[in-house]
Amino acid sequence: MTIRDTYLAAPSSAHWTDEYAAIVEHFFWVPQGINRRAGNSPMPWPEVWAALRKRETPLNHLMNIFFRLAPEALSAEILRLGLPNFALEQPSMLNLRGHPVTGMCQPDFAFACGGALVFLEMKVSAKLSTEQVAKYALAAAVIHPEGPTGLICLGPAAKLTGADDYQAKLAAGEDLINPKLQRWREKLGVSEHAMRHAMGKLNIGKMSYASFYGALTADLLRTPSADETRRKLVLGMAATLKDLGLTE
Repeated sequence: MTIRDTYLAAPSSAHWTDEYAAIVEHFFWVPQGINRRAGNSPMPWPEVWAALRKRETPLNHLMNIFFRLAPEALSAEILRLGLPNFALEQPSMLNLRGHPVTGMCQPDFAFACGGALVFLEMKVSAKLSTEQVAKYALAAAVIHPEGPTGLICLGPAAKLTGADDYQAKLAAGEDLINPKLQRWREKLGVSEHAMRHAMGKLNIGKMSYASFYGALTADLLRTPSADETRRKLVLGMAATLKDLGLTE
């Protein structure tokens, strides 16, 4: 059984509505994000939304829904922006909720692409660290796909320097397995050799929101007006990126 078949067999992985549970769960654990401030008085909705829209989580939820509903060909076209030379056969979203690796890291997006595994990590205001990249390599060692593993870092270039640092340190022979990663490696039952192998084999690419937006607008131009559902899906995602000021 391939990695794609394994994860698609889970009942919730085939339904985009499962993402709603993730949204509700987020605010269950972080109630102060929507209804608390000094004095314990409710925040007016405009203030709540103004604060929420600046965070990565709401955009992450919307993109999860988008990728669950988007045609495979469109998802592949978008992913190729970050990994142009990577095999991206029929990308399908994986349901990793509850998987052992989520205790260590929570992948923003994971795709089965034939036998390959592709992670997509998005950044808006936070910066990507070398440790975060290394965690993706360890996650790949745990999942152990039949084919190669890729990591696409999506965001402003200034927020993605951790990807360059990771590759530079790896090339220089620096040891990127710090004590915290050692503990996770042991907890997840991965040998040090397997982790180092996964770290060296991780294909890393970068993608800007502007290029993501460009792929969406190009898809709108070539999609027949009769395909109303696809046009609404793509237009909504494109409008969100533009509204958040991420397309420049």
